Amino acid sequence: MKMRKLTGMTLIEVLAALAIVSMLTVAALRVATRLSRTGAFIRRRGEASALEIGLENLLASDILHADRYVNTRGGLSLETHASLEAATLEVRHIPGRVTYEVRTIDGRMWLVRVQQVGDGPQHAELICAGVSGVNLMGGGKRSFAGGRAAWRAAPSPTMVRVQFADPARPELRLQFRRK
Repeated sequence: MKMRKLTGMTLIEVLAALAIVSMLTVAALRVATRLSRTGAFIRRRGEASALEIGLENLLASDILHADRYVNTRGGLSLETHASLEAATLEVRHIPGRVTYEVRTIDGRMWLVRVQQVGDGPQHAELICAGVSGVNLMGGGKRSFAGGRAAWRAAPSPTMVRVQFADPARPELRLQFRRK
């Protein structure tokens, strides 16, 4: 009688193959999870950067046209020789007063920009959520923070410090220099 040779895999070989496949699956899931978290972090960071760029552009428009300023509690006021058109946000060369202040709205802190041109109505807009303070400092190491009521000439270079309510988020320091 002829013996037939059985072809196939033994139980041990099947278990070994399953163990290898499961280890590869776990490794692939770890990589996929890490990539997902990294992508989410980059998206959040990109949104924060875009917000900071917008805030910097708005502050630059106001501060570079400012003649005088005063730091207030959690904010600052500027007397400028240019203001933003309320409807289009285009710069108009009309003197006005711009105030950046922190307000709590529905339990959340917001940086609010309030503009008044002449005797006209005030125009307020929400700028950035999660801001706990903003103040203007002169160039160099001398700071004018502290809520002094005296108006001061706008320094050049001008440093603006923006503090955030989230302690994990570092404060933002923006420097502006007149030409």
